[in-house]
Amino acid sequence: MGFDTELSRTSATTTVVYNGAVWHTFLTILIIYAMLPLPLLWSVFCAIITSAIDLTFRIVFLSQHEPNDEKLILANLCLYCCINLISLYTKYLTDCAQRNAFLETRRSIETRYKIERENSKQEKLLLSVLPRFVAMEIITDIANQEDCQTRGSLLPTQFHKIYIHCYKDVR
Repeated sequence: MGFDTELSRTSATTTVVYNGAVWHTFLTILIIYAMLPLPLLWSVFCAIITSAIDLTFRIVFLSQHEPNDEKLILANLCLYCCINLISLYTKYLTDCAQRNAFLETRRSIETRYKIERENSKQEKLLLSVLPRFVAMEIITDIANQEDCQTRGSLLPTQFHKIYIHCYKDVR
């Protein structure tokens, strides 16, 4: 019913055959929604125009050659409405998922940027209080501690390390 219609009229001089496959239009509508990088409203507009053009050709052809076949047109209209609604729903869910993935990636990048900025501020503060070689020693020890904690291994020295340095001839 509507998927592959073949009308034939034979007269003494002409033969009219109509092979109007609905699946061509179905495939076009699915491609519009699923594969074209269009916004949702443009996809809806293009798919409705595609359906309307196909229905118009069917109505024109059938009114000329088979005037009493409104059931076929109505069935095709229902099929096109269903495929448009199903494709619209799928496109909407896909767009929402892509938007959420984009926002999550953006939040992740912003968080990483904030952490890097805070780390540089802490390092500058540490360098303003302590000599550079002592501060760098503290930073490497903290990094080693974090690496050992992420691997789950225990450090041989679980107590705080005291950074004492002897200076001679300080004036």
